[in-house]
Amino acid sequence: HERYPGIEVTVHTEPGKECILWYNPMITQIVGYPPQHLSLHYEQFDVVYDFETLPPGEGSMFEHRDLDYVKVYCDYIGVAPSTYTPVYVIHSSEIQQADFWLDVHGVDVDDRLVAVQVKASSSLRTWPRSSAFALISKLARSGHVVVGITDWPGEEEQFRRDGWKEYDRVLWTGGRLGIRQVAAVVNRAHLAILPDSAFCLIAGALGVPMIGLFGAFDGA
Repeated sequence: HERYPGIEVTVHTEPGKECILWYNPMITQIVGYPPQHLSLHYEQFDVVYDFETLPPGEGSMFEHRDLDYVKVYCDYIGVAPSTYTPVYVIHSSEIQQADFWLDVHGVDVDDRLVAVQVKASSSLRTWPRSSAFALISKLARSGHVVVGITDWPGEEEQFRRDGWKEYDRVLWTGGRLGIRQVAAVVNRAHLAILPDSAFCLIAGALGVPMIGLFGAFDGA
């Protein structure tokens, strides 16, 4: 945008992940396509910036095409060109939804709110579930208000089945809040403890104090 005033930017992403980029003022259009369909649309663009996870030269469908192609090897949510910091925009309605959800659960603005994500989507980017549960339990016992970020209610039921007594003292998100609502709750946290996940990047973009746990390890 700084180099080309008036430029239109289209972001292609995997289906279901479009919402992470909503409200970003630098993006004209967000399109969710399965990866195999992206090649049908490359002719529309003058320049392609490829944010795939593969290193440069390793198999993008855009490489070797007759267009201006730039490989960018990094994780991204959106980057502010002047500061090169991630951008994630929370809508006012999402702030209201997060505040309402926390209020319903009796959370006060002065409470020590800690968000803990149980696992990332890939086993290579996560920590053992038992370690996450042990941390959640200890935080709850020490007087923190804990938000347990889970993908689905079955994960929190496992917490109960494993015998942790603090189940009812944890605010579980699985099946209750969408990605963007969870992000708005994370934005209210005093601390976020997260594996290598989208919420780790979002927390960093929002400036939430964070402990990011990268890589597979035993958690001891």
